Amino acid sequence: KILVCTPSNAACDEIARRLKVGIKAADKLVKLPILRYGISDISEDCKDLSLDVLATDNLIDELANESFVLSYRNEELTELAKNLVYFQRKMATIMEDLNKEYEIFIKTGRIDQDSVNFLTNELKLAENRKSAYLKDYIQCLRTIDSNVNLSKIIINSKHKVFEQVSVVLTTLSISTQSALIDYWDNYSTIIIDEAGQASELTTLIPLQHRIKHAVLIGDPNQLPPTIISKVAQDYLYEQSLFKRIQNCRPDLVKMLNVQYRMHPMISQFPRQYFYENKLQDHESMLEKRARPWHNDPNHRFPPFLFLDVKGQERLNRDRGISLINEAEVGAIAQIIRSLCFSYPDIIFAYKLGIVTPYRGQVRKLRSHFIHLFGRTILKYIEINTVDSFQGQEKDIVFFSCVRSSANTRPDHNAHGIGFLADIRRMNVAITRACSSLIVLGDTQTLLSNDSWSSLIQYAREVKCLR
Repeated sequence: KILVCTPSNAACDEIARRLKVGIKAADKLVKLPILRYGISDISEDCKDLSLDVLATDNLIDELANESFVLSYRNEELTELAKNLVYFQRKMATIMEDLNKEYEIFIKTGRIDQDSVNFLTNELKLAENRKSAYLKDYIQCLRTIDSNVNLSKIIINSKHKVFEQVSVVLTTLSISTQSALIDYWDNYSTIIIDEAGQASELTTLIPLQHRIKHAVLIGDPNQLPPTIISKVAQDYLYEQSLFKRIQNCRPDLVKMLNVQYRMHPMISQFPRQYFYENKLQDHESMLEKRARPWHNDPNHRFPPFLFLDVKGQERLNRDRGISLINEAEVGAIAQIIRSLCFSYPDIIFAYKLGIVTPYRGQVRKLRSHFIHLFGRTILKYIEINTVDSFQGQEKDIVFFSCVRSSANTRPDHNAHGIGFLADIRRMNVAITRACSSLIVLGDTQTLLSNDSWSSLIQYAREVKCLR
């Protein structure tokens, strides 16, 4: 059995989605039994892998099996059992159809949103009916048999889940919950993803038990753990265990030198600038990441685009002090409108991501998009900070730089652009896109920084600076 841990729920759910689709091995797709263990904040599309759902299925299998029900010779109990099993099977069928839709999305980038919405609604209705029948069934069972030990049956149904699954996915912080500790002997291997973003102490949480093999996966060129305390930073508390091992035992670190995410036009700059050409594109990336809008007759939507937006940054004091740039907000909305209008046959839901270094800009973007499209738009477009987006990817990503100041001079260098000056944050931001990356920023301001100057120069060279 394998225990997989990540620093965040978002990263955990991303792995769960991919494992649900299956792992390609020896020219066939292998689907492993998975548990997505968490207290809360599990994404809707991953809840079918949660302990509550899997344990409930085991409970129904135990309580509603034919021999158990017939032993009571009670018509009401028999009828409730039939309905309970019916809705359990219906949920399984709907979930299988939803997973097929997600498989198509992963492979082709296309999704039938009407079908997904219909199946999601049907799943909720079936879940409500199943829960109601289970409640009635348990009440009926207690009425006709006061000696039945339901508490023991419920506990056993949860324990059985851990015996059934091959992979347990959870966050580092709760990896020593009592439910998991009881089964530590079963986990010979632990895999920690996004290990470069976890503090040393957090990484040690799952390693304190009887683990035979540990695999840490991370990128030291991307963001380190988020440490607020300046004193802690001075004592290198933001150094990850991954980074320490890399420094102390470089012989134990192996570089995965082929990337399977980005269109070559997107990956070219980070490959050269951050990874010294040691990272290569997989041969399938050019074809796999090609999209219809790349062939736009007016060349509006190439795989990589840097838009020189002459806006103005300003402080926003709503819920804390942060920066916003309304010109970039408006430009992003306009581009998305143009994409949807120009390619009406393509459903862009779930394909779009907007990242920015500033929480104020995140709030401004969200409120603007709610105003334009309604609150449900936030279900279909991910808008978040660069730090929160690490470990995720989208087909199309917009990066709003925000910083734009007439006072910025070349001699200010990194001090004039704040968070943007951190090249690790820059690396994360421009490597989230699979097919299209659109960067919006004020080139005059950004040229004061060497890294951003290099990106702008690259955009000029490939004729993608507008």
